[in-house]
Amino acid sequence: MSDLLGDKDAAHDTHWQPVAARHAAAFAFELLACLDMPAPPAPAARTPRTAALSTRQLGELTTLLLDVPGIGAPAAWQQLLDALPGIGVLTSRQHSVRLEALSLLRTCESMRGWGSLMEALDALWPGTPAVEEVRDYLTDRQLI
Repeated sequence: MSDLLGDKDAAHDTHWQPVAARHAAAFAFELLACLDMPAPPAPAARTPRTAALSTRQLGELTTLLLDVPGIGAPAAWQQLLDALPGIGVLTSRQHSVRLEALSLLRTCESMRGWGSLMEALDALWPGTPAVEEVRDYLTDRQLI
């Protein structure tokens, strides 16, 4: 399903590569047509999307998150990211803890990971008033 392997030049390629590509595509479509494919599954029920936080709200939430005692220390921050599989990996590393916190919150928002964030905060900083302020903020906006 290829053009020539040897004796190739630009003029040959100009003519035969498109021919080979058409033949390969035709073969692939014929092969797919011969397969007995099961019907696709019914679409899953969609979870209603919560409204996105405004830039101001993300800034407020970032401030509340950074009020958690010790969260800005590199080891504590890494511990929080490690406690959030998926979310922590997708959080982009930044040159300041505030920008990293903002990245974490945007990732939580896009992945609907607010509950996971609260579980991690509760596990790492149990009973901390700042964690309760984060929870109240998210609860007031019906995110958790």
